[in-house]
Amino acid sequence: MPTDQITEFLRQLRSGNLDAENPAFPEHLSAADFLKQVRDHYPVVFQERSIGRKTELGLARSLQFELAVPGNGQQTFPPVLLFPVFRRCLLISTYDDHLSGIAMAKSVRIRPSKADRDELVVTMGGGYKLDKMPDGWTLKDVPRRSTVLSEAFLRARGWQFDRLRPFALQRR
Repeated sequence: MPTDQITEFLRQLRSGNLDAENPAFPEHLSAADFLKQVRDHYPVVFQERSIGRKTELGLARSLQFELAVPGNGQQTFPPVLLFPVFRRCLLISTYDDHLSGIAMAKSVRIRPSKADRDELVVTMGGGYKLDKMPDGWTLKDVPRRSTVLSEAFLRARGWQFDRLRPFALQRR
């Protein structure tokens, strides 16, 4: 499948206007070919797991960090926290060699929960979700949404926080 067709498909998905006749529409693609070409354009992998014949993959175009200053701002030298923000994300599900779902989000932000040290707040920027249903593909608008989940839960689903380690400052 030519890269320009997949690029056009992803452009249509970002805009929410899909053309089912597009030769790069998921019905016409092998999952392996699609994933191979998409990884070239979305180099940051933040989730990857396989369960039996199902694969889930979370990719981003880029990774940025946002600064946050906790507290009330009264400290002379407050601590500064870095929170990862994955930009222009794809969340892809496959079953055997067939695409079964593709979600596109503007961003995925992760920060610790204020209530519990072991929980993380995952905020998905708005976007679109394309799902394979028994009677065909459906496209849904996905609004911005935050969810509180434990780090253990996310790790069990293939989230790869260790990939952030090279960006973290090491204490001496």
